Amino acid sequence: MEPSLTREELQSIKAPTLIIVGDGDIVTPEHAVEVFRTIPGAQLCVVPRVGHGVMPKETILTFVQEAATTDEK
Repeated sequence: MEPSLTREELQSIKAPTLIIVGDGDIVTPEHAVEVFRTIPGAQLCVVPRVGHGVMPKETILTFVQEAATTDEK
């Protein structure tokens, strides 16, 4: 699967991270959970009954607003 990042590379991510996956995506929810657990402070959104490329607007807006608020502190 691309990109191919090592566990150490994922653990070194410092930016706020939101992982979004559809439960019918080519990326399995199990893989998304593994990545979510590896990136410090990451958030995970699993969207039911959709495939690849889903972008849940409200979830993304909330994430961006929370990230902006955290950066201001």
